[in-house]
Amino acid sequence: MISKIILYNPAIGTMNDGDLIIFDSIEKQVVNFFPNTKIYELPTQMPVSKRVLKWYEDIDIRFLCGTNLLKNHMLFEWGRFRPHFKGIRQWDMDIRNKKLYGPVVLLGCGWQKYQKGKDRYSEKLWNLVLDSQYMHSVRDSYTKEKLAELGIRNVINTGCPTLWNLTKEHCKNIPVEKASTVVTTVTDYHKSIEDDQKMIDTLCANYEKVYIWLQGYKDGDYIKQLRLHDKIEVISGGLAAYDSLLSTDDIEFVGTRLHGGIRALQHRKRATFVAVDNRTIEMGNNVKLNYLKRKDIKHLDDYLNEKHRTEIILPEENIRKFKEQFGVSI
Repeated sequence: MISKIILYNPAIGTMNDGDLIIFDSIEKQVVNFFPNTKIYELPTQMPVSKRVLKWYEDIDIRFLCGTNLLKNHMLFEWGRFRPHFKGIRQWDMDIRNKKLYGPVVLLGCGWQKYQKGKDRYSEKLWNLVLDSQYMHSVRDSYTKEKLAELGIRNVINTGCPTLWNLTKEHCKNIPVEKASTVVTTVTDYHKSIEDDQKMIDTLCANYEKVYIWLQGYKDGDYIKQLRLHDKIEVISGGLAAYDSLLSTDDIEFVGTRLHGGIRALQHRKRATFVAVDNRTIEMGNNVKLNYLKRKDIKHLDDYLNEKHRTEIILPEENIRKFKEQFGVSI
């Protein structure tokens, strides 16, 4: 019987409110299918001492929750001439502590970016720390393929758990036509001043009011490099402020932040994703998000003024298989 669970939480100490959206959705799912189980949380983005990890040696299941923390090179990446250490490791663990951290079950995880090659350290690390007893949940087919390259095949594509409640009935209540107000986002670590300025100018030409929500820690610094119009209002509060804005009538989302857009869909608001990296493209193709690549931003005006139905295609059979392996009845 499963009585104690650890959720490795990406939202503890995060600089990106998208992690809060991911964990909020995952936690609700886990509580729903383990209603009588004690749940503990440990961070992924911050180190955990051996002393603390040893407190949890008798845990039944450890879930590694969401985000794009999987990658080919967990210790280093190759620079132009030699390998160099990188600070983009979103799970702060290493092979020395694998037995204390694991074994873990992936829950809605994704690959950090398009990457070539692999190294022996990372291949060995993932094979040692990922649980061989259970099937792992990943959010897109690209991530499943990358894990298969490392010899890890007990993996199913469930889509991101942030989407699991976006059923056909839910999506029927999302408007198909443009709203009068829009909330947008930019991404500080994927800058394109020319394209992002074009997006903002297009939004100001199409909506009565434009809000910018600062999802990431440095998004506020980035927008200082852009020309903002009088009709723009910056929302610098956290997720609660964003949820409050999305609870208003006649508003939709158009922006570069993937989970900012998914949160809008959760609130039954129309969302147009401006894809700046592999996550939106892979998830968009897998579950049919309405997205436009940023390199095609010149077409945004036409796209906004067309009708777009939200028809999320959930891998329902895979979600069912993932849950049922824990004895959860669907």
